[in-house]
Amino acid sequence: MLRGMRTIFEAAGGMDGMRRLATAWHSRVMADEVMSHPFSHGFQKDHVERLASYFAESLGGPPVYSTTYGDETKVVRIHAGNGLHEDMD
Repeated sequence: MLRGMRTIFEAAGGMDGMRRLATAWHSRVMADEVMSHPFSHGFQKDHVERLASYFAESLGGPPVYSTTYGDETKVVRIHAGNGLHEDMD
């Protein structure tokens, strides 16, 4: 990395920033009638922490998501095959 350059992860406040982002995202999704539908069957208790870890890794932070929960292939498998989502597109 070039001297003085920070990752987006670092600029956004590290893991604390990612947790704030994931908490805000999750709250907004759950408050929206259309976007909350995929969660109507429930979600894992640690969803916000998983999401924060995913955001962190995607934005230049540590590979906590991959080493704890699985790689990008697992993410795609979890979210694929659930039918059309035209109302969310």
